[in-house]
Amino acid sequence: MRELLPLLSRPARWLGIEEGASHKKLPVKTHIGLAFPDLYEVGMSYLGLKILYALLNAYDDRAAERVFAPCRETGAILRGRGAPLCTLESDTPLHRLDILGFSVTHELCYTNILYMLDLGGLPLRAADRKGTGPEGRPWPLVLAGGCCTMAAEPLTPFVDAMCLGEAEESFPELLTAFEEERARGASREDMLLRLSAVPGVYVPEFFQVEGGGALRPARPGLPRPTRRVAADLDLAPYPLVQPLPLGAVHNRLSLEIARGCTRGCRFCQAGMLYRPVRERSVDNLREIIDKCLKATGHDDLSFLSLSSGDFSALGELFQYAADRCATEQISLSLPSLRVGSVEDGIIARMAGIRRTGATLAPEAGSARLRAAINKGVTEEDLVQHVRRLLEHGWRQVKLYFMIGLPTETDEDLLAVLDLCRKARDAGGPGSARLRVTASLSPFVPKAHTPFQREAQISLAEMRRRTGLLLDAAKKEKMITVRRHDPEMSLLEGILARGDRRSADVVERAYRAGALFSSWKEGFSLQPWLDALSELGLDAEDYTRARAPDEALPWDHLASGVSENFLRREREKAVLALPTPDCRYAACNGCGVCGVPGRSSGLQKVSGREGAYRLTLNRPQRDRIGDGKRANASPPAADVPVRRGRTSPGNTGKTPVDALFESIPSEGISSENILSENILSEDILSEDISSESDLSESVPCGGIRSEGVPVESVLSENIPSENVLSKDIASEGVPSRGIPSGAAGRQKPPELPEHLVRKAAQILVRYSRLGPAAYLSQLEIQRIFDRALRRAGLPMAFSRGFHPLPLLSFGRALPVGVESESEWFSLYLRAPYPAPDAVEALNAGLPAGLTVLSADPQPLARQSADAERESFRLECLDSRGKAFAAAWERVGQSSSLPWLKEGKKGVRSLDARPFFVHIGTIPSGGTGARVNLVLDWSAGYVSPPALCIHVLDSVGFKADPAGMRMIKTRRPD
Repeated sequence: MRELLPLLSRPARWLGIEEGASHKKLPVKTHIGLAFPDLYEVGMSYLGLKILYALLNAYDDRAAERVFAPCRETGAILRGRGAPLCTLESDTPLHRLDILGFSVTHELCYTNILYMLDLGGLPLRAADRKGTGPEGRPWPLVLAGGCCTMAAEPLTPFVDAMCLGEAEESFPELLTAFEEERARGASREDMLLRLSAVPGVYVPEFFQVEGGGALRPARPGLPRPTRRVAADLDLAPYPLVQPLPLGAVHNRLSLEIARGCTRGCRFCQAGMLYRPVRERSVDNLREIIDKCLKATGHDDLSFLSLSSGDFSALGELFQYAADRCATEQISLSLPSLRVGSVEDGIIARMAGIRRTGATLAPEAGSARLRAAINKGVTEEDLVQHVRRLLEHGWRQVKLYFMIGLPTETDEDLLAVLDLCRKARDAGGPGSARLRVTASLSPFVPKAHTPFQREAQISLAEMRRRTGLLLDAAKKEKMITVRRHDPEMSLLEGILARGDRRSADVVERAYRAGALFSSWKEGFSLQPWLDALSELGLDAEDYTRARAPDEALPWDHLASGVSENFLRREREKAVLALPTPDCRYAACNGCGVCGVPGRSSGLQKVSGREGAYRLTLNRPQRDRIGDGKRANASPPAADVPVRRGRTSPGNTGKTPVDALFESIPSEGISSENILSENILSEDILSEDISSESDLSESVPCGGIRSEGVPVESVLSENIPSENVLSKDIASEGVPSRGIPSGAAGRQKPPELPEHLVRKAAQILVRYSRLGPAAYLSQLEIQRIFDRALRRAGLPMAFSRGFHPLPLLSFGRALPVGVESESEWFSLYLRAPYPAPDAVEALNAGLPAGLTVLSADPQPLARQSADAERESFRLECLDSRGKAFAAAWERVGQSSSLPWLKEGKKGVRSLDARPFFVHIGTIPSGGTGARVNLVLDWSAGYVSPPALCIHVLDSVGFKADPAGMRMIKTRRPD
């Protein structure tokens, strides 16, 4: 694909040169492709992908490389040029890999998996990959992992094996089995049989459908595929070295502080599939924060878990992280906070972040329905939480609700609007009011939850219910109601409970053009409905209610949560009875934990008796909020509590130890094999406005629970802002209403004076050659920002709502143009030796970016771009003589009219005066080159566009893929 970079939109997606990327000398023992079936910007936001990448590349004889789904335009170019989809690091076609593993993060990515297989030159179906592929090589082993694999029967004909649960234990065992079987020349069938014996690995072809739709083993002695779980997160290392995105939805250091949630929301698949709750120790987290911030240069740190506010030592951890970040102007984000889960001290300190809103998820409007789903949030909780936000300067709040929940009535629906009114008016009479956005998402019943057998309401009913609220809200001031696309939710419901018959639906929909179905742009339900109709299937058969004794397509897969527990929770939902959080109450008997007197369903997989249990830092949370929260009681006596670092059970050293230094290395911090799923940062889907990090986890009953974009992938939910350095201690909050005048106005952060001091200025010159030419100016600025932080240069920052380093870059070059000399100037808050800056900055820069010099400048001096610049343009194809002759005709022309299209319309130019000098130099081969001096005194235009136009004007059709343009040193 590298030769096509000049033709691709956003070519940086395909460079693979990010800081932290691994480039191994090939061949290696096992060449692995980690495939993410969405755009680069989405996939590079997932922590699990980065951790698995680091784990595999820690071994000299294994190479893991990344590959993402190309956009439609890029896919069309690949097909048109007959070029296969390749990995980023080595540009290897997918069909030449040994293993290709897909992250299956949500159901609507299924057709994208087929899209990538197709573009990579692989047959779609596993049955067609039994022989050898191109060049006589075996086809890659195609794997799938992620939350969806616990119920992904529609994918089973397309993959060889699925990995269930977390990757720390199963993936190393799978790799070892694969390598051993390949070394002895095993057949594909024998290899899969060996893999099926690895706990946590599911080989679909060894299971067959029997009467009633149940799946049974087709061979005797096959174990029941069961989810694997990392018992201790302190033994799940977080890598210091990871690829740093050139552009991503969440471009920050995501720190996994815990896994699992036992709040017990009955619609939430993640809450069931990531049990038990396991917290990293605070000591472990401190070490990771210090090492990773230094190693990556990130300016944004975000805590990551299903419910960050439930972390038992959040106050202690936040205090440490906030103090650490404030010294270097690093922002701190707290996503996934439940209503009422943080006290005023944390909210007050987070108020130093620039904010346009906060996000909370009451899920249902009425107290009865919230009790039915076991949400555990009262109206008082919500109003008090919103009042605190208002008191600390927030003026917008987004509330997430689900419609179509089991037992929902129109009265419950209208209660949504009533709750919005109370949130809007939380400040009391005469106070400022919040602007409230209510976001409605249809409920989708998910496998392995208490609501897995419930019906999903019809498309017509989704529209009626959302219409009811939209109409009721028309007369309300400062309340806006928005809805998630009902057609998208219907499709999610069809696939979420799909069976093996659905595989034909997926393939037909793909053949009909259904791609990126989680994106609003370009989404169409019709190809899916047509495929169902052609196969004699009915959408309602997948969305209907299931009888209590009816076989489900995922019954043959064990999550560790018992069927009896799910049934009890369903019965309690009908009665609107709560189930307390077992972190701070008695065990609820879900079947996951091996507590005294109970057997763990997960224990049968590993044989570790008592290994799977709740693991907390403190016996009770170290912040109580307003003192009225029910979950402030101590945990049950059998819940282990961390006392600093947990000692690893196995002290044997592996190659991973060198990568993770003193962090224990027995596993990786990936939520499940080849995937990060619900534990990834949520990419909210309802609009593209920026929201605050002081937010609760979004619901898990619709697609946004999986952290994937629906309306726009680039709708970054959490702004990269900066925390204040004031104390975290709780501040007194007046009980009276919040005035709407000056006292309620938002103020910018008050940076410490030493951060804004300008003590020195340096001018940095650098080159961008080879692959670095395809980095945009914004990407280059981001790279240097991180490099400056890693180098420890004392940067000065601006004031205002969004303090930034005081950097000034020269004129931006178009993407694809190389340069021997670019520049930026930098203000420092303290002097720094220039030679040391050059060496420090060059450490870890992407290939092609090189700092040439760093020279002190007078503080008042402003650098400027030259009016004249020199370029060398090379013809790389066989038309060298014609290329040189064309430039001679350009030089002989007195005028070259140009109707140039721009953002402000079309303007008429004469292109000839831009060329001060044209000197053609024929090469010894078939190519040629020309030296140009261009004059920008009349205005700057894109040099490649200018050259392509003038060549076209004299009859030479230039191919951008057949030319190379380099900006040379300034003309004298």
